[in-house]
Amino acid sequence: MMPTDVKWLEKNIKVGSALSLSAVCGTAVLLSFYKVTTWDVFWHLKVGQVILETGRLVTTNLFSSVWSDYPWPNPEWLFQVLLAALHGAAGWRGLTIAKTFVVLLFALILYASIRTRGGRPVTAAALAIITLGAAQFRLTERPHLFSYLF
Repeated sequence: MMPTDVKWLEKNIKVGSALSLSAVCGTAVLLSFYKVTTWDVFWHLKVGQVILETGRLVTTNLFSSVWSDYPWPNPEWLFQVLLAALHGAAGWRGLTIAKTFVVLLFALILYASIRTRGGRPVTAAALAIITLGAAQFRLTERPHLFSYLF
């Protein structure tokens, strides 16, 4: 009688883990798979295109009508180059898919880190889903999105 009960329990735990993980992945996709809505992405895209065309980092405020030669540190340059290259290769749909992939990866890392610290599947899924919901308005095509992975 005992081995049968243990097998049933193990099977249900695996099913519960799979369902919890599926809920996290589904939530990540639902909260991030939408077309570009942030206006800031166009500016990042143009700066990335300029960097790719010139082969140099942008160090002045090129697009200002008042102070275009003002020194400007650009800490987002790598994101801008990746954005421009991805947009050139796959267009707006490619940006949406890439954003969704990064958010999905973030959700999986969050779920896995809770599980490795002893959290149960349902608890890990609930915390990951709550976190995704709280961060929903920050899951956009902006440089900070990559910081969620580290």
